[in-house]
Amino acid sequence: MMERNETVFPKQVLLVGGNNHQHQLLAVQISQLGYKIIPARNGGHAMTMLTKQMFDMVLLNNILDDMTSLKLLRHIRHDPVLKLLPILIISEQEETVPIDKLLEFGANDFLQLPCEPTLLRNRINAYLHQKQLSDLMPLYHKELNHLDKLARDLILVILPLGIALSAESNFNKLLERILREAKLLCNADGGTLYLRNEDDALEFVIMLNDSLNISMGGITGKRMTYPPLRLYDKVTKHPNLYTVSTHAAIEGHSINIPNIYNNEEFDFSGTRALDLKRGYRTISNLTIPLKSHNNHVIGVLQLINARNTETNRVIPFDNYQQQVVEALASQAAIVLNSQILIRRHDELAQFEREIKIAREIQGGFLPEALPDPTGWDIATCFQPAREVAGDFYDAFYLAHKRWFGVVVADVCDKGSKAAMFMALIRSLIRAYSGQNSSLHGLRPFTAKALAENEDIDWMLILTSSMILQMTTEMTNNYILQNHIQQNMFATVFFGLFDPETGLVSYINGGHNPPVIINDDGISRCLEPTGPAIGIRPNVTFNVSQTTLEPGETLFAYTDGITDARNLSGEFFSKQRLFNLIERSASDPAATLLNKIEIAVQRHTGEADQFDDITMMAIKRQNSV
Repeated sequence: MMERNETVFPKQVLLVGGNNHQHQLLAVQISQLGYKIIPARNGGHAMTMLTKQMFDMVLLNNILDDMTSLKLLRHIRHDPVLKLLPILIISEQEETVPIDKLLEFGANDFLQLPCEPTLLRNRINAYLHQKQLSDLMPLYHKELNHLDKLARDLILVILPLGIALSAESNFNKLLERILREAKLLCNADGGTLYLRNEDDALEFVIMLNDSLNISMGGITGKRMTYPPLRLYDKVTKHPNLYTVSTHAAIEGHSINIPNIYNNEEFDFSGTRALDLKRGYRTISNLTIPLKSHNNHVIGVLQLINARNTETNRVIPFDNYQQQVVEALASQAAIVLNSQILIRRHDELAQFEREIKIAREIQGGFLPEALPDPTGWDIATCFQPAREVAGDFYDAFYLAHKRWFGVVVADVCDKGSKAAMFMALIRSLIRAYSGQNSSLHGLRPFTAKALAENEDIDWMLILTSSMILQMTTEMTNNYILQNHIQQNMFATVFFGLFDPETGLVSYINGGHNPPVIINDDGISRCLEPTGPAIGIRPNVTFNVSQTTLEPGETLFAYTDGITDARNLSGEFFSKQRLFNLIERSASDPAATLLNKIEIAVQRHTGEADQFDDITMMAIKRQNSV
């Protein structure tokens, strides 16, 4: 379809010889058909005009003398540019040269004057159409040759290269071969291969330049020093369409620039600055996106400075070079995508193996068996939100089983980092509490001895308080002295229980207050006595005491219970938890935890578990 602003020039017809009424009438008729008539007085004048401008047809009057007509015909038919020009003889009664002889010397046809207008139009249109086809033939043959060469290269070069690439198992070798083969196809001086990373940025993976002797990435071992090119702004999320590489990746089409110094569409300031620094001149640029089978751009292939094979001068990348490199890029993208998927599968498998090991290790930090003092019932529940958790609990004997300690804690994160921090805190509390109880613990006392000596009660309280305080403060200071850069902390409830008396000495380091439950419901909460571990150095953690009477239960938990959400985003809530606890006050420890666990599962339904869940119930049984 013709563009609206396209200028259409009329076809030019050269009318040679004659100036009588018949010729004037013929000129008028031809002009009315939309053609422009250019008159020539004679054959010599016609030859001069043919050298100065282009014509679509020649009308030759047959009243010219023999030598003039034949000389003009011979000149046209032997000229490489004019030889296909249609020549019609205007035949009149006074013709000087036989028509047969003129046709033999190269005339296409003749018109007998006067000529009927419809016949005239059809004859002229037929030869002008033939001339148009003749003019298009060289372009047509050139395009055929181009397509033929492209087809041959696809069969003989690109497809075998694609097969060779698919056989390359070394990822870095594959990257380098893709870029080197693309450079070779275009005789390009340099090139860069980018891959799209998980942060939606183009990462430089290999760069080559023959003139500058640059070889980075790939199998060279030389680290790429250029930062990734972000495809989208971190804050506004707007696409980065200013650099040619990111533009090609976002839009998904090739960009061919003959001279970057004449281009104002893209930002080449960085390239120009490097050119100035290196004494180099980047001119032509061909940038092609690498697309996977689902049309997702996984990277970008960029070539610079195509060179003439004979003179080695820099030239623009032509249409053929662009098509052949696009074909290579298509093959390369399929292979690259497969390799990336294989690598990610291997990485995922390795990650899963490591997570499995981490979970096994974390499982080893949980107590293998809970303390089982006479007259006490202890139960726990532990549900990580991920494979490994930041929550933890612990329960262990101290001072010749005179006391048993319990810990319920929540690290300020989830996943592997929190799990490692959990393991560290658990190990420190275990180690320091054992060390401090050995230094300050008491020999076992019987119930009779305790009843007969009130001083022993105070000594027990002071000693348990000292163990709790020293252990917690030493753990806190160790974290802040050695791991402050991790910016991690944990809320901790740490209690020492005296099975004989029911005395509970405890430190609550910023944790959800455990609750004491009796037959009437929740009787009291064990509020925080200090900050979370890992917040402030050299802080004093106060110790509080309470007594667990027969029939009472201490219930400790992490906020994974109260923060559990359903698909609507509704929290399980502390109120719902406390209502359930009060209805189950007389239940055994394991039964209480089981009811809470079922209620939370019903509340969340199909929603993913939001946070780690840890619960512990410690019930002092009624005396028989």
